[in-house]
Amino acid sequence: MRSGSNSRILWPVSLLKTPPEQESMVRRPSPDRPLSWTTFVRSHAHLIAAADFFTTEVWTARGLVRHFTLFVIDIATRRVHGVGTTNPTSAWMEQMARNLADCEEG
Repeated sequence: MRSGSNSRILWPVSLLKTPPEQESMVRRPSPDRPLSWTTFVRSHAHLIAAADFFTTEVWTARGLVRHFTLFVIDIATRRVHGVGTTNPTSAWMEQMARNLADCEEG
């Protein structure tokens, strides 16, 4: 009886195997290639940037003024780019997105 239950399990598993003619089309992870987060970031750092906002309240002659700063960090070089405004509108944010996505000067 036990061998019968094993054959019921093995039969569906055998259907999952890739036919030999399609073996080259299936991309499988290499056992010698580490798949850690550190490895991923190191190999893709030239493509990754991080962005965020922070606010700073400053006393001026007009009183307390809140400044909004958008900054972007290039992960590969660790360079930080920042721009600020006291009135972040959607038009301002759209322009910042266009500036960052500019292939030639962004």
